[in-house]
Amino acid sequence: MSEKDSNTLPWTVMSHSVTETRKIADILTRLILPSAVVLLSGDLGSGKTTLIQAIAASLGYRGAVKSPTFDLVHVYECDAVRIYHVDLYRVQSADELSVLDLPYAGEDRTLVLAEWGDMLAPWYPDHFHLTCESCGSRCRCFRLDAQGEAYYRRWEKWLGSSETIEKEIGH
Repeated sequence: MSEKDSNTLPWTVMSHSVTETRKIADILTRLILPSAVVLLSGDLGSGKTTLIQAIAASLGYRGAVKSPTFDLVHVYECDAVRIYHVDLYRVQSADELSVLDLPYAGEDRTLVLAEWGDMLAPWYPDHFHLTCESCGSRCRCFRLDAQGEAYYRRWEKWLGSSETIEKEIGH
């Protein structure tokens, strides 16, 4: 696997508003299409669901996007992709994951966006990991890392073609 450049990975970006979070979601959507697994971590209120809502909206989904805390999985059909929104906050052990009807790794035109998704790492060893942190009442910090050679290559290509990311966000 290529050595990670500590100056570029993880990619870190700050959001000071919901509008900026939507811009970040638009930018991330370019990275995660046409299919990907993104495992999100972070405390309650750190922006995980808000970011997923913005990604779904960026992909044209117009329905309600709510955290599937009790159902564990919500599926959203978009024109370009099917989103599996997973929330594992209440899951106590990896044994409970067997009941989830999730796509296989690399399945075409699918996005797995998993809140509290660390338990899914063995299922999806190649994935993007997105850490969300609250850094104030309205400020959020998002840190994106790539796990696995294929995801690292995707990340490198995306970053190389996204030279104006900070300008797009407005920083």
